[in-house]
Amino acid sequence: AIGNVGQLAVDLLVTSMDLPRIGFLDSEYVLPIVGYDWSSEKPAESHRRLVLNFEVFQDPERKITVIQQRAPAIKGRTAEFSLAIMQWIADRKFSEVLLLSSLD
Repeated sequence: AIGNVGQLAVDLLVTSMDLPRIGFLDSEYVLPIVGYDWSSEKPAESHRRLVLNFEVFQDPERKITVIQQRAPAIKGRTAEFSLAIMQWIADRKFSEVLLLSSLD
């Protein structure tokens, strides 16, 4: 993605709201990756936490769930990926959805 604007915006949202990571999504349509968490305010601690390709953060009290997609959908599988993520959202009955993205 050009500029990673969506990813950076979600990182800022997760960090500023102090949203805990509750898990990750396992999707056959997203490239598998793992890396270091560079978003921590405490750089020495950030190297101790790994980030994955498709993480879920949630605060039930504030009724907010955030998904951080750090890897692209596999080329030729984007339509299937879109349908799968829309189904995941529908199954959880979220009342509102905001999509943050970058250009490819």
